[in-house]
Amino acid sequence: MNCSVLKIPCPADGQNATPLVAEALRTLRGIKDGILLFEPGTYHFFKEGTEEKFLAISSNMAGVR
Repeated sequence: MNCSVLKIPCPADGQNATPLVAEALRTLRGIKDGILLFEPGTYHFFKEGTEEKFLAISSNMAGVR
């Protein structure tokens, strides 16, 4: 199996992991067999560092997600 593995380091206690994971996802975008490997630990995800887009999903109500 030929795939790209990106390790996500466990952030310091209470630190926001969202930017780390978002950057890793951007790095793997377009790679067919990309894998995110989370190191053991506790991850905290906060709104800061996320993306918002207006989506008009046909089988759901439109809005910011």
